[in-house]
Amino acid sequence: MIVERRHQAIAGEFGDDIRPDRARGGDVGIAAGGRPPFLVSETIGRGHAERLFGMISQAMGDAGLGFAELDRIAVTVGPGSFTGVRVGIAAARGAGQPPAFPMQTRPLGRTGLRLPVLSFGASSLGAEFRSVTLDEALSSVRVALDSGLNFIDTSPFYGRGMSEVLLGIALKGVPRDSYTLCTKLGRYDLGHFDFSAKRVAESIDVSLHRLGAGHLDIVLCHDIEFVPMQQIVDETLPALRKIQQAGKVRSIGFSGYPMKIFRTILDQTSVDCVLSYNQYTLQNTRFADEVLPMLKARGIGAMNAGPFSARLLTNAPLPAWLKEPESVKAAARAAAAHCASKGVDIAKLALQFSLADPDITTTVSGSANPDNIRNWAKWAAEPLDQELLREVQAIFAPVKNLGHKEGLPENN
Repeated sequence: MIVERRHQAIAGEFGDDIRPDRARGGDVGIAAGGRPPFLVSETIGRGHAERLFGMISQAMGDAGLGFAELDRIAVTVGPGSFTGVRVGIAAARGAGQPPAFPMQTRPLGRTGLRLPVLSFGASSLGAEFRSVTLDEALSSVRVALDSGLNFIDTSPFYGRGMSEVLLGIALKGVPRDSYTLCTKLGRYDLGHFDFSAKRVAESIDVSLHRLGAGHLDIVLCHDIEFVPMQQIVDETLPALRKIQQAGKVRSIGFSGYPMKIFRTILDQTSVDCVLSYNQYTLQNTRFADEVLPMLKARGIGAMNAGPFSARLLTNAPLPAWLKEPESVKAAARAAAAHCASKGVDIAKLALQFSLADPDITTTVSGSANPDNIRNWAKWAAEPLDQELLREVQAIFAPVKNLGHKEGLPENN
């Protein structure tokens, strides 16, 4: 049972641990199987709605329970404002209801996994784009899971371990069979790469510890274009297969940007799945054009990341490090303006386009803003505007598939 309350002690089975002298306080309690209650109590002041879900996640984690295991959810209040009642009721209803927009799933090659077409990228929890609070991290993970984005992609590179640590906190108490978890290895900082067999084993153990997980569903060699391909074939993947055989990892693969790396690796060995980023978008479809037919023929799972191409296909300011040519940026601005003239956010069209190919199992997108995640889940359930898509593709036609070099020259 979750009990959320403002301004007054919770009496009865919760005892005297929550004090009535708190001003503008918030309390969450879990009563489970006759055990002493698990309590989270905090003087909040303003921002009660923003803090509440973090408190609920903390209490659920302390109790070792998932939402599916709750029998009842109760809300009490008083004395206090009517706003407090509404916040508590809204939280209880949200915790007790299925996703408003059921998420479609697809099989991932021959792995036996089924993933949602839209997945949660946890790079944002590592503050890769902006600073992120613990409350934002916990809330974004909870909203993602509640919205059906139950495949979570992370890496020790994101926030130099911060993403994995925060995920471990957010997922504490969530039933392990209710989500699929992917992390990576080999890239640990902007210029720090280590794909040695020794580091493979160490990296997986560290990730398991940070994430509080007994196993990893998928592990990918991260951004392999920055190192010689032969090391990946001869050393990294064989070491990863041994760990897979030991049961710590269910499926293995690699990720990267240049299309050349996929053919180079897969002509010499095989993997369970791969992840491409920023190469299946409104402007760039090279992943589908050049690699996807080979993956499909070999039963290798195909995953896509970056439907917004590092904000290029949004109305948000572009990051200073974005490497796309100016001609591509100009076309993106024109496409965004055209979408706006039709009353559509270009980000919506970009996301829906990336989700539409049935041979791409999932598209990974990340945000530490719960509202963004809710919008994405809603957009994923809505039909793609084919007429607007044709108009935007015409705008991008002169710069279609133009990109940039990434990693070692010989890997591009």
